[in-house]
Formats: sequence, structure tokens, C-alpha cells
Amino acid sequence: MTIKPNQLFWGIATLHVLLWTLIPILLHPNGPLDVLEGIEWGRHFELGYDKHPPLAPWLTYIFYIVGGGNLWSIYFFAQVFVILGFWYIWQLAKEFLPERSAVMAVLILEGIFYYTHTAIKFNPDGLLLTLWPMVFYYAYKTAKTEEMFYWVMLGLTTGLSFLTKYTTLLPLLCLKLFFLHQVGIRETLKHKGYYLCAAVLLLVVGPHIYWLIQHDFLPFTYTLNRLEKVTHWTNHILYPAQFLGAQIATLLPTLLLGLPFWQNRRGLQINFFDWYYVTLCALGPLMLTLTLSLTTGMWLYTMWAVPLFSLTGLLYAVTLKPAEPNDQQFNFFIKMLLLVMALMVVGYAVARQVVPQFRPKYANVHFPGQPIARYADNLWQDHTNLPLAYVAGPRWIVTNISTYSAYKPVGYFEWSDKASPWVPTEDLLKKGALFVWEVGELGETIPEEIQKRFPEAKLLGVESFAWWVNRTAAPVNVAFALLPPEGPKL
Repeated sequence: MTIKPNQLFWGIATLHVLLWTLIPILLHPNGPLDVLEGIEWGRHFELGYDKHPPLAPWLTYIFYIVGGGNLWSIYFFAQVFVILGFWYIWQLAKEFLPERSAVMAVLILEGIFYYTHTAIKFNPDGLLLTLWPMVFYYAYKTAKTEEMFYWVMLGLTTGLSFLTKYTTLLPLLCLKLFFLHQVGIRETLKHKGYYLCAAVLLLVVGPHIYWLIQHDFLPFTYTLNRLEKVTHWTNHILYPAQFLGAQIATLLPTLLLGLPFWQNRRGLQINFFDWYYVTLCALGPLMLTLTLSLTTGMWLYTMWAVPLFSLTGLLYAVTLKPAEPNDQQFNFFIKMLLLVMALMVVGYAVARQVVPQFRPKYANVHFPGQPIARYADNLWQDHTNLPLAYVAGPRWIVTNISTYSAYKPVGYFEWSDKASPWVPTEDLLKKGALFVWEVGELGETIPEEIQKRFPEAKLLGVESFAWWVNRTAAPVNVAFALLPPEGPKL
């Protein structure tokens, strides 16, 4: 008996959520960087942050609270959002593909590790795995029907995408091109729904735009500072080529899952409207990204590609135009899908538990954040009977202490008012703070600039902490300093 497409979708969706929620719970003794940073950002509910817009941090903190202050709920909701993105792609696929082909076009994405390994750490890129499919679906329905509901939803989802990451400009440019070039769509732009869509978009992003103006477009400064300066003309060719090569390698498992499409190619009629829409939305953001690197020589981080491939299965379908798979081909797809999912799990387990035994560099999920936080609590208690209100220093170690400390202190990133506008200087001086940093980064003494700003701060010493994996490796050496609070001392 062959399983029905809707049964396959919900079965795989359930399995996906269970697997990729349990895996980090079992294999991550420490939270990922982006998750811990998101918790600290989100608890303050700012309209923007020094790296990103606010939506992903807000949701991260909400998920954290829903889980009772534990990380499992973040892992769980991260996967629920992945499946929500799958559902929207499925709805789009069903607009022009037969039932089996439509569900296959979605589940092919299980072969891309951005939807499994990378999606564990809920962050702006991970949230776009949900929001961009929503934008693509509502844009398609808007172009097809011109109904007011779809215009409103297009404005809402586009706005939420901008509140997640500014790279949303990439699919928006592609959609604009589609609306302008597709015959019969130009009149749509004169539709009153277009202006309603724009109004909803501005309503959603308006407060953040105001924040950007008030904070001198701080996230853009961060992005520009991260970019590697062009040192040679070959960068214009080498960097986009490296990025493209990495993405091709990432997509290889999808070729196996898409084999039934190849076997049944040229058996389905796809109209130009659907082919053009899917091709433009599937390839356009990637082409724009490569063009940016090609023209500027800018280095492209591999993880910037996370949301770029949500329409990969649909692209295969509209390109190959496959006839509906027969029972044998559909069953083959299911078997290969389960095999790929199993290999993804095994690969992740090996990467997190086996590989660290043989290399000196470890993932941040092996960082001894909890032992450091407990030590910080005890150290603070040794010097004062007040609660620990603030912890200051480089954000990675700060977010570990702010998350795992019993006091849940507020993080003061890099001792910077710009990076941590939620920290009032007067309150910091009144309640005191614990300064922390890794010796390998800033040395064993209080950084000179920080000592000048806080002359009352005194060094407490350096402590070593073993990594969670391969405890025989070089430990993490952490320096601690005390900014004394105004209040009773023990």
C-alpha cells in the first residue's frame, strides 16, 4: 500500500520536529552562540540591535520563556517554523504540480543541511526559512487573484521578513521584476491592493526604520566592518566562485531525491507564468548575491545562503516538467528520503561528538558555559551579598553567564553603550558588575581602556575550565574582575 502525499508530508514533518528537537537536547551541553545572543537581545525588546533587526531575538526570548527558561523550547519552535515554511512551499507547489510531485518538491529540502544542522540554532537566517516561503506564496496568489487578503498578507510577511534580516531585499527585487515584466501584471500595480500592501509593510517596519535613524544605522556599520577588504582583483572571481561551489556541494543530496523527476521529465505541462515565477524566485536571490561579490570583491559567508534554496524542489519540477511518479517511483523517493534523513542525523552526531576528539577547535555547543556561570555566581557571592545584576565583557562569554547564571544578569556587550543600550551607566555603577573575558583574547589583566572607564574595577584572578568534549584538550582560561556595587559587603 502506497502512502498518500498528505500523509507523507505530515509524517515526515512530525519526524523532522522530533529528531531535530531531540538531537540538540542530547548532543548540546551548551547553547549555540546565536541562540544565547538572541535570548539576551530579546529580553530587552528593543526595536533593533547592533547586528540585526529585532524579530528573531524577540521570538527567541519568547520561546525561551515558554519553555520555562530552558533551551529545549527554542530547539522545538525552530523546527516548527521550518515545517511552517515547508507547508507554504507545499501550498505553492500544489498550485501547478500534481499531488505526489508537489509533496516531493517540498521534502527534497530535507537533503539540504540548512534545514537540519543549521536550523537547530534559531536565528535570523533560520527564521527566513519560514518567512521567505510565505512571501513567495502570497506574492504568487496576489499575482494570480489580486484579492485584497493576499495583498495584505504580502505586505505583512514582507514586513516581518525585513524585521528579520535586511537581505529580504533580494527576493523583493525579484518579485518586483516579476510583477513589472510579466504580461498582464503591470495593471496589478495600479490596483488599490498594491497601496494597501505598501501601507501594511510600512506599518510593520516603520518603528524599526525610526530606530535605525536614531541609532545611525548601527547594523549596517556592523555588516560593513565584517566585510573583508578587497586586497586583489582575483577576489572578484575567487570569492563568488568559492561561495557558489559550497552551495553546489550543499545541494548534492537533493539530486538523489529528485531522481524521479529526472526519470519522468517532459511529462507535464508547465505554463510560462509558473515557470518564470519559480525560476526567478529560486535563482534570483542567489544570482544577486553572486553579482554583489563579483562586482565588489566582497567575501561571502557560506551561511548567508541559508534562506536561498527554499524553492529548489520546485525549480527542479518546473525545469524537468515531470509526469506524476508511479507507485514504484514514489516509494523509491520515500526510501531515499528516509535514508538521507538518517545520514543527516548520523553526520551531525559525528560532527558534534567524534570530530572534536581529534581537532583542537571546538563548536560553541561544547563551551563550558554552565561551569563558568556557576563559578561566576560563587565568585560574586564571595564579595557581596547583593544579587548579580550585570555581567560585562565580550558577548560570547557574557551571554553564557547571563543565560546560565542563577541571577540571570543583564549582559553589557563589549562594555559598549551602543551594543547594549539597555544598560544605564548609573545603575551599573550602583549595582556593580562582574567583568569577564577569555585570556586568549584580551590577556590576564583588565584591558587598559576598560580600567580607565571603571577605575574601581579590580582583578579577581584567572580560572581554567575544561571543554565538554575532549577534556584533555587545552582549557578555556577566563579572567574575572569585580566592579564593586554600592551596598553592604560581606
